[in-house]
Amino acid sequence: MVAQAIGLFFGLLVCRRVTRNVGALTFCALVLAAWMFPRHKLFEPAIAMAAVWMGVRLIESPSSRRLFEVGAFTGLVAWFGRNHGLYCGLAFTSMIALLGWKGQLQSLPRALVPFVFGGIVGSAPLWLMLLVVPGFASAFIGSIAFNLTQGVNLPLPYPWPWTLTLAGRSGFDLLAAVATSAMFALPVLMYPLVLAAVLRTPREKLTDRAPMIAAALVGVFVMHHVSVRSDIAHLAQAIHPLLLLWLVLPAGLSARPAVRMAAFGALGVATFVVTLDTNPSLAQLRPGPKTDLVVYNVLGDGLRVSSVQAAQLTGIDEAIRSRLRPGESLFIAPSRPGLYPIFDRKSPDWWLYFLWPASDSAQQQTIERLESSRVGWALVVDEGIDGKDELRFRNSNAKVWEYLNRSFVDVGEQRLPPNHVLLQRRAP
Repeated sequence: MVAQAIGLFFGLLVCRRVTRNVGALTFCALVLAAWMFPRHKLFEPAIAMAAVWMGVRLIESPSSRRLFEVGAFTGLVAWFGRNHGLYCGLAFTSMIALLGWKGQLQSLPRALVPFVFGGIVGSAPLWLMLLVVPGFASAFIGSIAFNLTQGVNLPLPYPWPWTLTLAGRSGFDLLAAVATSAMFALPVLMYPLVLAAVLRTPREKLTDRAPMIAAALVGVFVMHHVSVRSDIAHLAQAIHPLLLLWLVLPAGLSARPAVRMAAFGALGVATFVVTLDTNPSLAQLRPGPKTDLVVYNVLGDGLRVSSVQAAQLTGIDEAIRSRLRPGESLFIAPSRPGLYPIFDRKSPDWWLYFLWPASDSAQQQTIERLESSRVGWALVVDEGIDGKDELRFRNSNAKVWEYLNRSFVDVGEQRLPPNHVLLQRRAP
């Protein structure tokens, strides 16, 4: 909620550049807040909206101080996530190049000096950790190499409008499917058109169009986040610069009041339909059958989950607690790391998600950690990630799977959900 409040604060500062009307700003706040999900990823849109605000200030007054500020901001967000540092760095560099091209900077090379220096200062927490935290530097470099070779996320194809299947849909489900498809199509249509308008913007209008320019240049790079794993959750994490662009564009293009109202109305309807269907905090308000929520106790905290999920968790909990002694080590793969805190146990391995095909050396390291920790039990979810059999744990981590089959035995636990296998280490 703190991250959400910070993000909304910066988002409304951007909107405030084009309107001071309380009703209009309230509408902007509702649209931006509705798209802020999943709850554990709210730092993503918060950083994006803060970047847009920093970009607005830079375009309005490209002084050395503000160049330093956007550099420091880039360095700081790189500490939160390398991808965010890359997105912001590319966005601000594009803004600096645009300002130089439009004659707003005395010297482009000289403008880069405070920007780069700010980046070094802003990333000081990262440099400090690289220097003083044992093992962090090698792990950091290794993670970069992993991203370059394996990718940043498991890919899901982009849901182009022509791939939308409407068969069997009706009522609100049909409306939500069409609206969701339209929201996925919007950035592909809108960013190129607006960027063309940005390039044609005369020097004297740069300040007036600063919100539009900043939102477009930040958003086009942030869209990488949804282009790899293209589901609605990742769209929600990357869409806020686009929302800000839609909200400020009519003013940036000096559109008539009727056009502004139509633009606001279209975005409001699309937001209402899509987020009512997909935002977990709003899903209980959608038309049609409601999810049956029950309270599930996790170490004294009441967690509201679906009755189906509660039944699955209860079965796993009963199986684990009846067979494992307190403090006995448990290995969980390839997913479900949330079970570790539920059972108040520590993962024996650094990896929490075994989603990618692992190299032989990486698998050997996992085996060595399991051996050194003398792990007595393993819970394996024996199903393909995203329905892909090649990402099934026995295929993606074949050496670890062979080790588990050689050193452990299936106890045949019937209380587990389908495809969950509980293994116990064989007696010496």
